[in-house]
Amino acid sequence: MAVVLLAAGCAYRGVGFIETMDDRTILREADGDEVPLALDEAMAPVSHLGEHLVEVLGRRGLGRVRVEAWRALEGPHGFPVWVGPVQRSDRRVGIANVSQQTVTWVDDDAAPELAPYMGDPVAAEGYLEDGRLHVVDWVPLVDGPRSGAFRP
Repeated sequence: MAVVLLAAGCAYRGVGFIETMDDRTILREADGDEVPLALDEAMAPVSHLGEHLVEVLGRRGLGRVRVEAWRALEGPHGFPVWVGPVQRSDRRVGIANVSQQTVTWVDDDAAPELAPYMGDPVAAEGYLEDGRLHVVDWVPLVDGPRSGAFRP
């Protein structure tokens, strides 16, 4: 008789800063612990969030946490982060919130920088001023612009 052991892993919730070294992405927790992250294709954008404070949900197993969900809490400069695909309407450029089906339009300085990433996910750090996102810093969450079509 054979016994099958299923190791589903323990639930994990952690908050820390993302660090990527070589092909390895870790979450550095407040106590300094390094938590290696296993990222599938859907969770791969996490690897682009270096120096961002991120909440990670997943399952522990085989020395790593398999990431099932994540949320960027703040950027490297301490401001909130807007994450989503770049959207364009006429001359305005914004970041779409897919779950709420809304777009936050960015300031005129950031618009030309973000425009080549239309349809691609980005993380933009900044603050709202006069109803628009004043972008302090941003990173693409893909390797180079893919310029895909996106409609919220």
